[in-house]
Amino acid sequence: MSPEERRRRIIAAAEAVFTSKGYAAANMDDVVRACGMSKKTVYKTFATKEQLFGDLVASSLEDAPRLDGKEMDQAEDELLLREVMRAMASFILSPRQIALTRLVLAESLSAPELGAIFYETAVVRGQALMGETLRRIAAPAVVDHRGSDELAELLLGAFIGPRFFSSLLGRTSTPTPEEIHARIDWILDTLGPTLGLKTPGLKTAD
Repeated sequence: MSPEERRRRIIAAAEAVFTSKGYAAANMDDVVRACGMSKKTVYKTFATKEQLFGDLVASSLEDAPRLDGKEMDQAEDELLLREVMRAMASFILSPRQIALTRLVLAESLSAPELGAIFYETAVVRGQALMGETLRRIAAPAVVDHRGSDELAELLLGAFIGPRFFSSLLGRTSTPTPEEIHARIDWILDTLGPTLGLKTPGLKTAD
């Protein structure tokens, strides 16, 4: 087994242990039993439970949406923003991310380091992606007036907030791609002209 495969197996075991028992109640021995490796091997890869959780959060973001400069430069304004919003919503509202967020919220008071790791790794990165998108495509007057970061928070709250908290509380299931797309289409149809997008009303095929 390669070091990278060993690392992935330990992280997968830790995710199962943490989400079933809770971070505070779980310990490294639980992870050792779940992954079927020796304690020496697990501790050689991850010295502490906090380090293991940090790598678990980081691994969960490997599939997070990213756009390189070429994609941003070539896409039509509203098409780009629509695709960024769709990708972010699908990722944030996925069952895995909902489960990890529940874990962090449940343990954040007794283990504030979890909240710090999750916020810096997940929330800050998502806001940065949205802010960079808006800086590239929104009308300069709009961005200068409110700031791209503040506009990013507004859009994230508009398309993530209601379903995210409902899913966290177990009141509704995670939304389908069709539901996500329909809400984002409505938001951009409503706010697109205000943002000064060049192609208002443009939609992508599902």
